[in-house]
Amino acid sequence: MAHPALEPDCTEILPMTKVRVRISEQVKKWFYFATGQPILVDAKVLTAERFDKFANEGNSKASRRPVILFFLFMFVLLWLMSKSIQRLQQKQMEASAANWTGGVSIKELEFCKALFDFIASSPAELSLKKGDIVALLDPVTQEASKWWRGRLRTR
Repeated sequence: MAHPALEPDCTEILPMTKVRVRISEQVKKWFYFATGQPILVDAKVLTAERFDKFANEGNSKASRRPVILFFLFMFVLLWLMSKSIQRLQQKQMEASAANWTGGVSIKELEFCKALFDFIASSPAELSLKKGDIVALLDPVTQEASKWWRGRLRTR
């Protein structure tokens, strides 16, 4: 017999081991529940009655639970993706709206008056009526061929 001072103290290890065993058993039970598989039985504790019960469970139809969980997961994943795409689009629209005016306050903008009517030939152009006041969003340059970016009060 070993000296008591030389024997390892197992009182500190055993409670933690029990917790780990309980957690791993719970994880296994959840896994079997989620996949629809019957829980495996330890052969040492298997009696005739438990064997009959286990054998009869194996003859039942396959569980639909994994298929349902898969479709539920896919639905949630697609919903989350659509929400994140909507948020990204919203942020991009807000950023482009902030950049549209170039971060310039209304007091710093230059304005001009339309001298004649103009009908836009594409969505990128602005239709004007004679007398409309247009806010120029780009700095005015001396280049005659350059198009200016502008905005009406309503568009």
